[in-house]
Amino acid sequence: MVAFGQILSPDFLSIPGICSLNLHPSLLPRYRGAAPIPWAIIRGDRETGVTVQRIEKGIDEGRIIIQEKIPISLYDTAKDLEERLSLVGAELLLKTIKMVKKGSVKYMAQNEKQVTYAPKIRKEDGLIRWEKSSYDIHNLVRGLNPYPGAFTFIQLREKKTRVKIWQTELIEEELSKEKKARPGEVVGIRKDKGLLVKGGEGILLIRRVQLAGRNHISGYDFVKGYQIKKGFVLGDVS
Repeated sequence: MVAFGQILSPDFLSIPGICSLNLHPSLLPRYRGAAPIPWAIIRGDRETGVTVQRIEKGIDEGRIIIQEKIPISLYDTAKDLEERLSLVGAELLLKTIKMVKKGSVKYMAQNEKQVTYAPKIRKEDGLIRWEKSSYDIHNLVRGLNPYPGAFTFIQLREKKTRVKIWQTELIEEELSKEKKARPGEVVGIRKDKGLLVKGGEGILLIRRVQLAGRNHISGYDFVKGYQIKKGFVLGDVS
């Protein structure tokens, strides 16, 4: 099984003479469940990997056969990570099958004290809470790219409008004069790049957005097209 979203019956799993195998895109026992790739990014992990395991009764609870780690960079999206893990996982699965054929497989029980979970991502999980740190918001944006997308609301022409944010950049320099800005407030515009937005802690550069029913555009085109200025507040629809 590889990324198969259904629970197979014991009768089905008993068909193979040796065992049934599952390829899971995390370093089990971390991130059991449906969405290990997005959650690893959202939670700020700097490392993940793939696991080949023997399928047993509980979901992702089977004994581990082999694992391989890969790093997560600060700007990896879920799509980037999925593509890399798919290549590593394919090689690892072939390696495992050869080990099974040779009879050299050793099964390792998972440490239940180290278990974490990765539940299915819901669309509402993408709501940006600007009181969180810019780092946490950045992780949410890239963890939900390409699906379902992180989003906020803005007030345009007296209308509440949903805006998806697809790309952000962490701003390292200290903007001391903006410390009094409220979370979600636009504290500056960077020409040809986008808008600077205050988080609960730190500043985030918004580089790519999408309004409901529209195509993706750059953050700077968003600024020009919708006359976004310093002092405008994202998420403020009261």
